[in-house]
Amino acid sequence: MDDLIDCIEGNRKFVKCLYVYNKIDTISLEEVSEIAKDSNNAVVSAMDKLGFDILREKIWDMLGLVRAYTKRKGARPDFVEPLILTQGRHGTTVKGAILQIHKVSFGFYF
Repeated sequence: MDDLIDCIEGNRKFVKCLYVYNKIDTISLEEVSEIAKDSNNAVVSAMDKLGFDILREKIWDMLGLVRAYTKRKGARPDFVEPLILTQGRHGTTVKGAILQIHKVSFGFYF
């Protein structure tokens, strides 16, 4: 009922949520598998350093982040310091990357 009212009134904004479950080293593999089935869940063990790579990927996916590697003409790509593009900062297009690098809109039409 509350969801219907929220939809009709249009004055609430719902945000994505990622649930992170720690201490997976203390439960069975079946329980871990059951928890991990939901795409909004991430299972980790801080003590054993397990699951952090999957957690990192889920965070990047949920935030819509994209790595863009740049290179100068005739040089090799710089794989050390990528640009991090997102919809909130000029978008994830080449134009967005240019605007982020130059920090100024030059009035170019892409």
